[in-house]
Amino acid sequence: MFQETYRHMMQSVRPSRQLVEAAAGGAERPRRARFKGRAAVAAALALCLCLALPALGAQVRPIHDLMYLVSPAVAQWFVPVEKSCVSGGVTMELTAARLEGDTAQFYITLRDLEGDRLDESVDLFDSYDLLRPFDSTGTCEMAGWEEASGTATFLVTLQTMDGSDIPGGKATFRLSRLLTGQETYEDLTVPADLSAVGEGSFERRDLLGGGGAAYETYVSGDTAQVLRPGTPLEGFPVKGMDLTAIGYVDGLLHIQTQVKNPLAGDSHGYFWLETEDGGTVESLYNVYTTDGREGAERTDWVDQVFDISPDALAGCTLKGDFASGGSVIEGDWSITFPMEELQ
Repeated sequence: MFQETYRHMMQSVRPSRQLVEAAAGGAERPRRARFKGRAAVAAALALCLCLALPALGAQVRPIHDLMYLVSPAVAQWFVPVEKSCVSGGVTMELTAARLEGDTAQFYITLRDLEGDRLDESVDLFDSYDLLRPFDSTGTCEMAGWEEASGTATFLVTLQTMDGSDIPGGKATFRLSRLLTGQETYEDLTVPADLSAVGEGSFERRDLLGGGGAAYETYVSGDTAQVLRPGTPLEGFPVKGMDLTAIGYVDGLLHIQTQVKNPLAGDSHGYFWLETEDGGTVESLYNVYTTDGREGAERTDWVDQVFDISPDALAGCTLKGDFASGGSVIEGDWSITFPMEELQ
């Protein structure tokens, strides 16, 4: 249940325009550029790279990324086939794959060689890259956990953008961080008194991102009205997270949580309201904000917003699914394989 709820929540999340522009200016991930006279320029640069950097480009990440900007097909041609690797004491391996029409799927496994740091909560912490020499969408999700061997399995799916058959060439899956050791809370009843919730103290703050079915209806630009954080609710049981405010802003109910030093782990959650007759009220949208500081000094907030009157709210119970904490394993994992082998 938790995985489905979290997947539903995260699929609707999108970054703010400000965040996208900042990422575009300093991101390390390779991106495909578009040029006037692109084919001629790409061919000339690719030829230079082919003649000067074939051996070096396969081994040095920045050079490979530069080659990928010019021509993904050329860059992938130089990367050697490598179906397993070890980094940070964890081995990553390609174990099964298939290709059918416009879709390719492959399974990768992760196993700790130095102990038992991995568990059923292991997460790729949004740190993976999928490099391929054709336009496609890509997803990655956990497919299973084997306790006896301490092995986590993930399913990666590629699909062409235009529905055409996947061409040949090689695909590369790269990973830089793992998150493990999280504690989960499913169908949690939150000890909050909803019978006396009134107008909240609010402020306008820069957006880090947001999402939800009605996000674009209620949020525009790079700022949003959010609750001003108050004293954390006593008895909120989720480790690493505080419930800092509940109140109405412009007629909508906001429920706000706070996470300090968010990059040290991955504490997150999803609220809903349970009515007296057993029904549920889902949120309209979420907004994510931060204080702009870095490292251990940073604090992030999430305002989850509901359309419900105070009278109806008084008879509800606040429920939620959450995950908290975890340990980060840093590494530099990369596997590459020919797409032809999937057929």
